Amino acid sequence: MAESFDQLVDENKEELKAANRSLMLMVALTTFVGLGIAVCVALFLTHRFVGAIQAVLAQAKAIAAGDLTGEELLVRSQDELGDLTAAVNQMSGSLKHMIVAISRLRSSWLLQLGANAFKPAISLSMSAPGSIEQLLRFCQP
Repeated sequence: MAESFDQLVDENKEELKAANRSLMLMVALTTFVGLGIAVCVALFLTHRFVGAIQAVLAQAKAIAAGDLTGEELLVRSQDELGDLTAAVNQMSGSLKHMIVAISRLRSSWLLQLGANAFKPAISLSMSAPGSIEQLLRFCQP
């Protein structure tokens, strides 16, 4: 009877070892599948953010180089990156508006200078403060 009991214990041990191996295999497989999904999600998000950051960076470099002809960037998110994109768009628009205002004011000054060419120099200096106020008014969005 002791032999049959030992044999039964050995069979149970083998069954437990097989169940343990099966469980370990399932844990390992689940871990690798989870890691694969995490890597795919990380690559997708990285590609999305890097692409958006590169677009904003390219627009900022163009503005820094004096090129304001670029189109407005599309704001695709409501996070910090979206805020940055909106700020770059606003900066570009403000600079365009300021350049137009300065150009108009310059034309106005040139016309005034031509009209005042024969007036004393003091009258030109007195008209300058009003022109500065005009510049500030035109430069406000």
